[in-house]
Amino acid sequence: MSRPLHRGVSGGGRLSVNGPDFWDDSQMKDKIEKEDLERNRSPGDQTYSPTKFLCRILFPDNSPSKHNLGENGLLSDPFSPGTGRNRLKYALGWIRLSLVGIVLLALTGSFWWTVSITSSSRGHIYHGYRQLQEQVVSDLRDIGQLSLGAANVKDIEYCPPESENFIPCFNVSENLDLGLSKGEEVDRHCGPGSRQNCLVLPPVNYKIPLRWPTGRDVIWHANVNITAQEVLSSGSMTKRLMMLEEEQISFRSDSAMFDSIEDYSHQIAEMIGLRNESNFVRAGVRTILDIGCGYGSFGAHLFSSQLLTMCVANYEASGSQVQLTLERGLPAMIGSFNSKQLPYPSLSFDMIHCAECHVDWDQKDGIFLVEVDRLLRPGGYFVWTSTVTNTQRSVRNKVNLKKWNFVRNFAESMCWELLPQQDETVVWKKTSLKKCYFARRPGVGPSICSKGQDIESPYYRPLQACIAGTQSRRWIPIEERTKWPSRAKLNSSELKIHGLLSEALAEDSLNWNSAVNNYWSLLSPLIFSDHPKRPGDDDPSPPYNMLRNVLDMNAHFGGLNAALLDARKSVWVMNVIPTSGSNYLPLIIDRGFVGVLHDWCEAFPTYPRTYDLVHANGLLSMEFGQHSRCLMFDLFIEMDRVLRPEGWVILRDTVPLIELARSHAARLKWDARVIEQKFHTERAVTKFFGQSEKQESTRREDNRMVLQRDQNHNSYVAVRQFSTSFLVTKIPKKFRKKRKKKESPRTKLVQTQPNINPHFENILFRDTHFRFLTKTKEFLSKQPHHVLPLDDAGKLHQQLGFPRGRKVVRSLQRHPSIFEIYRHNDGKMWIGFTDFMEKLLDEEGKVMNEMESDRVSVVRKLLMMSKDKRIALSKIYHNRLLFGIPEDFRDRIRKYEDYFKVVVEEDGKRVIELLKWDPTLAVSALEKEYMVDEDKVKKAFKFPIKHGKALDLDEGDERKLNLLYTLPLVSPYSDGSKLDLWTVEAEKFRVGLIHEFLSLTLEKRAYIHNIVEFKEEFCLTKHTYQMLLKQPRTFYLAGTEMNWSVFLKDAYGEDGVLLNKDPQVLFNEKLYKYADMKVLKPSSDVYET
Repeated sequence: MSRPLHRGVSGGGRLSVNGPDFWDDSQMKDKIEKEDLERNRSPGDQTYSPTKFLCRILFPDNSPSKHNLGENGLLSDPFSPGTGRNRLKYALGWIRLSLVGIVLLALTGSFWWTVSITSSSRGHIYHGYRQLQEQVVSDLRDIGQLSLGAANVKDIEYCPPESENFIPCFNVSENLDLGLSKGEEVDRHCGPGSRQNCLVLPPVNYKIPLRWPTGRDVIWHANVNITAQEVLSSGSMTKRLMMLEEEQISFRSDSAMFDSIEDYSHQIAEMIGLRNESNFVRAGVRTILDIGCGYGSFGAHLFSSQLLTMCVANYEASGSQVQLTLERGLPAMIGSFNSKQLPYPSLSFDMIHCAECHVDWDQKDGIFLVEVDRLLRPGGYFVWTSTVTNTQRSVRNKVNLKKWNFVRNFAESMCWELLPQQDETVVWKKTSLKKCYFARRPGVGPSICSKGQDIESPYYRPLQACIAGTQSRRWIPIEERTKWPSRAKLNSSELKIHGLLSEALAEDSLNWNSAVNNYWSLLSPLIFSDHPKRPGDDDPSPPYNMLRNVLDMNAHFGGLNAALLDARKSVWVMNVIPTSGSNYLPLIIDRGFVGVLHDWCEAFPTYPRTYDLVHANGLLSMEFGQHSRCLMFDLFIEMDRVLRPEGWVILRDTVPLIELARSHAARLKWDARVIEQKFHTERAVTKFFGQSEKQESTRREDNRMVLQRDQNHNSYVAVRQFSTSFLVTKIPKKFRKKRKKKESPRTKLVQTQPNINPHFENILFRDTHFRFLTKTKEFLSKQPHHVLPLDDAGKLHQQLGFPRGRKVVRSLQRHPSIFEIYRHNDGKMWIGFTDFMEKLLDEEGKVMNEMESDRVSVVRKLLMMSKDKRIALSKIYHNRLLFGIPEDFRDRIRKYEDYFKVVVEEDGKRVIELLKWDPTLAVSALEKEYMVDEDKVKKAFKFPIKHGKALDLDEGDERKLNLLYTLPLVSPYSDGSKLDLWTVEAEKFRVGLIHEFLSLTLEKRAYIHNIVEFKEEFCLTKHTYQMLLKQPRTFYLAGTEMNWSVFLKDAYGEDGVLLNKDPQVLFNEKLYKYADMKVLKPSSDVYET
């Protein structure tokens, strides 16, 4: 049924609406009209066009239409007569004309603007288009790989065996072909084809490095690319005495190496004005750049003094200093002074060290020294050890003299202060005052860099010939900086320099401390089991030294480094700041850490298999989130190259990028396990290397994946597993043969049961009982203010003498009268001496001063007995407690210029020489005793020989003949080197020399390692043990086969008590007595048990 139409009334009526039917009719009418309009629209007009809409407004269609409601009389304007319509049309015409003019004006302006910018921005538009195109292609490739899944992606191939030490960007042969020379062929050159899209294989006999600190002294020979000839020919001071022992390279085989480094460090400290190297921290020294570091022995020694040394050396195809240093667990990276600035900020290091580093500092008008000045902090030290600095030799060598004069004058022109020189080592101190540069004469020295040249953190820029860093807000002398370890937590004024608030750094530290606890709990075999789970509180925690070399690919504030140190983990961290992110590298450097600027689209300047842990927080989002300059898979190949077998990778990023990372990890043959995290989005990736991976044909294994995922947070753990099968056969007990267990040399006594003297054995037991007391007293006495942080003491089990794996607090509690534990101002626990012990130390100092002349005579007698009348200073220092020589004897020697002279050999070893022979001292204790009791001395030694049967001697004649061979002994002060080695005369000389050596000691006894240390000077042989066993009347050998001691029997009574006691011995006995006492009497300074 049709509804009635509602019409308007002409002439001024009102529109009548009598009910809701009006709205229903209007809605139905609109619906019908819309449907008709859609049916009549042409197929090509299905999209709405703004141009058509504009044309319809300007030029309307006046043709009759059923949709024109004004013309068909359905609706009309009740207020407009016919003349009103004409006026309305006239007004609309003007409006249309105005709109047409505006549109034409806009189009004309747009046309001219387009023409004006086309020529200037065409290249930028094209470049942006190319970047966008490359980004789209990269994203599509990553999406394609993710969609295909790990099973459908082709496995990456292995590199050839000759590439096991391959480093991208360092191709010497290719650089030579390009015409590079004068050292630039070993520089870093990263071209488009520098990468190899293959996995670098480890050497065939590769073994997992030993854990710290053992790995610092012993490394596996197969792990590094070095030949036996290179080991034996290592000639510099920091390289020598590296011993090749079967499959290992040992840096501790000869104690002379350690002592020479210790002497060298002590010498540098003295030149600066410090007592020893332990006081470097007090002088503001924390980070050291070691140029051409040898094999890192200098940094290894200083590490115990809380100094962090970064080794930098050129690329070397074989025998690399950087590779061996990193294998030892010490900071190192490839770097060169040849043509480019190192990727460190200005004012980064407190000391720069060069010992025969093969840098020609006089070349290129001193530009290398300008780079040293850029890296050195105000008040910092530049240490140079070289034969060039030897002025006596330089007089005869004109070339060296010219080099030395240039370097000295150039350093002076840069406001460096030359400190007093010792031997071949010179030390300059950089000025702390900027006004020194402006006080120079015009034209003297390099100029000051302008703001455009003085870039704080350059990235491999060409070397600059101007002084940088003077405009930096970080220009603070090292003496005024916060001392380590407080430097790790910068104060508010220091943070203000970097634009940070204390609250921001505190919050960052809190977050990282929590994250490190989570990380460390993941390093457990439980996540690799058939039923993986997160380790609980009852599960054993991974050891503190499980990791050593850590690479943080996006370090931000250095929070991971600080948290690992706070957690007392034995690690060092290479903090990397990507060039694509915010530069917080100066902040990291100022916190006392080491770091570097790097572009992760290029290879990292290190050798393969150098890091135990690779960490990246937000790196994937930064590099591949929006604009990517390279492929993510190339980054993963680089991770695989620098990561050690059985190493770890921890990624923290968004879930989509982690999923993409999973597919890449599958291509790298890393099996995956996902572990749920509650508060952090953490992904841990670990790569294992087992026995089955030694050959390429057996390296591909079956992948197993266990995923446990939270809806908001994921953890990704990838491992490579291997298994071992074995067979066990059980034999009934009654058929089992009982084999006698061989006693260990550590427990087996060197003496047989009938000859054991319990008094002498008890003396050695006393040494073991007070080993912690003796070594801790010695170590703590050399520390500033005689104090040490408790956290650091827990890591120094070897230096302090407590068992590995035990807590140092237990050992300290055994001697409450000697040591105390207190809380420092920084809130941490420290250890130090009690007030009572400080008094005892003062008393010991008086004894040392009173006995100084006697100790000088002992040193003179030792030199007179030596072969060349000279002994390495380090050997005397190492055995000083044996003779009662004070710790600072190297300083006291200077007072006795008539007796001694200290010289430096070509290899850097300091040697003390005898200047004056004293006949009154050249009388042995045995000769003096012989004058008093001749018969006793005759019976003390015997040198029986076998007589032939043809002589037909009776017993009496044989005894008389043996007596001729027994006496007299050869004087130990004669030249025994001229005697035939295996004659009776030579044996008499060695027996007499050991007798005299023991008589010079405080307690008339010495451990065998103390005696053997002087074997070269005293012409001893490897048969010393058998030789001493043949003289039971004079010598007693006590202890175990592993560590035995020689006693001079006549110096002790029948009760095992020393007859003539030195004042130092009396003091030691007093100290041992107080050490075992627990309670101090109120009335006196005496302790009681």
